[in-house]
Amino acid sequence: MKHSPLRRQRHHRPAVSKIAEDVYILEGLTGGTHNVLFVAFNDHVLVVEAPEQILYNSNSVQALARIKETVPGKPIKYLVLTHHHSDHAGGFREYVAEGATIVTTAETKSFLEKAAAAESSLAAPVIPTTSSGHKLTVETVENKKRVFQDDKHVVELYDIGPNPHANQMLVVYLPKEKILFQADMLNAAANGTIPIAQDPTISFSEKLQQLGLNVENLRRARPCGNTRRIANVD
Repeated sequence: MKHSPLRRQRHHRPAVSKIAEDVYILEGLTGGTHNVLFVAFNDHVLVVEAPEQILYNSNSVQALARIKETVPGKPIKYLVLTHHHSDHAGGFREYVAEGATIVTTAETKSFLEKAAAAESSLAAPVIPTTSSGHKLTVETVENKKRVFQDDKHVVELYDIGPNPHANQMLVVYLPKEKILFQADMLNAAANGTIPIAQDPTISFSEKLQQLGLNVENLRRARPCGNTRRIANVD
């Protein structure tokens, strides 16, 4: 029997790595090509990225399950999307159904609103319905920066656009841990080496220097192979 090409693909169970206190990387989504960062605040969870290249391919379902297993009892309050490309933002629907507020750029907000308004041929509503009836809520980063914090945690968002990869692009910085999480600005080759810098990476490096961020641990949304620690982006 031939299967429809639209059928959901089977994926290996994504792995969770603790990279600092209350800070985690979820590895192995979309067949191993994408990572998600999540931070457990005192009373909620903030997630960065919702990769989904095929509509309803269950990557966000898997991600949510692993996040809840790792940080039980805390609601997912915020979903941060770095930019509007579907392999980074396409899995937003399941987070909306959880009641999460999406935080992103104005460019990505427009993408999400168009996607939410569109009808899917696979299911009636694009946003999964829940008993609480959550609707798409998007907050944009104003004046190039937004900070989330409580008495133990600080997460800073910076819009480093315009960048050749996307006009508006967020990076996520944890000043206490000196961790920076980025998407598509610096990707390693399959053997773990860093290729010669292209225009997006050069722009990224220049913006980091302008911001004066003290980065010791650079994490990627799109690893080639396992996520690696990179200490120098110059």
